[in-house]
Formats: sequence, structure tokens, C-alpha cells
Amino acid sequence: MQYSITEPARLYSILSNDPKPVFLLGAGASVTSGVPTAGEVVELAAKWAFAHEKGRTPEDPRLHRSDWFPWLQEKHWYSTQKSPAENYAEAIQHLLQPRQNRKQFFRRILDTEVPPSSGYEAMADMMARGIIDTVLTTNFDTILLDLCDSRRRPHHVEGIKTESDRAKFSTSPRYPQIVYLH
Repeated sequence: MQYSITEPARLYSILSNDPKPVFLLGAGASVTSGVPTAGEVVELAAKWAFAHEKGRTPEDPRLHRSDWFPWLQEKHWYSTQKSPAENYAEAIQHLLQPRQNRKQFFRRILDTEVPPSSGYEAMADMMARGIIDTVLTTNFDTILLDLCDSRRRPHHVEGIKTESDRAKFSTSPRYPQIVYLH
């Protein structure tokens, strides 16, 4: 169901009915949250992998797109008929191996110093008021969880980020929960 909401009071009345809504945030990237787009991630991953293969650092100012992009295009799994974004799954799978490299890469490229937007502020407020119990997110950012933790409002939020955290997931949670789907 899609609503066009122009008044906060109207939104509150819609959301305060049972059953409680489940919010789904993001589409895999949120530029305003410091997460690059899929195409940007592919290019950053290619530069990162190229630099490591050549014994250089990705921050080397002498490293240019003209150095690593032809190298990427030569990969048998990379489709030059598709955009970098459309090559995302293959690029991540092939360029960021072993798995520890993938983790290191994403920690490096995600901007963790981005302040929460008014949308995150409103979402945290609705969680504190008990209007929202469950937020599902495909984003990599932890802005909402960090905001709730720093405010201590709501006083506790379950952050479900890893496979071992899945046991904490509930369809009727005692505390609000943020579930990371990636």
C-alpha cells in the first residue's frame, strides 16, 4: 500500500494501528549515508584489486582509471556490454577474495562520519515511541542503529547483523529491531 503523506499527524495515525508496520530501507546503497553506488563500488573494487595485485596501494595518486580499467575489462567474467553496476555481483565475487579482503575493502570505502539525516531522526523517534518495531535494511550503514544507541532512545535496539544474530529476530519483538539483510 502506498500513501502520499503531507501531514505528520496523518502519518502517525496510519502507523499507530495494528498490526505494526515493518519498514524496509535502502536499495543496497545510500549515497547520503556514505555508501557508494553499485557502479562506484565496482570501480573502487577494481582499483583496489589491481593495486594489490601490482604491489601498490589503492591510495597511490599515480594510479589512474586508465591503469586499472583495461585490466578489469580483460577479466573473463567482466561483461563490457554491461555497466559497472550490472557487473556488481561478479566483480565483488572475483575481485575481493579471500573473504577477509572483502571485509577490509568495505570497511575502507564506507564513510562512517556521515551525520544522520532527518529521515533517520524521524525513524529513531518512531521506534522510541513504539510505532515501529522492525526495520529491515539492505544498506551497509549503521547510522540508524548508531543514532538510537547514542541517544539511548529507545533505550535498547536489537541490531541483527550477522548469522549468529538471527536467533534474536522476532515477529513480535520485545525491543525494536534493525535487521541487516546483506
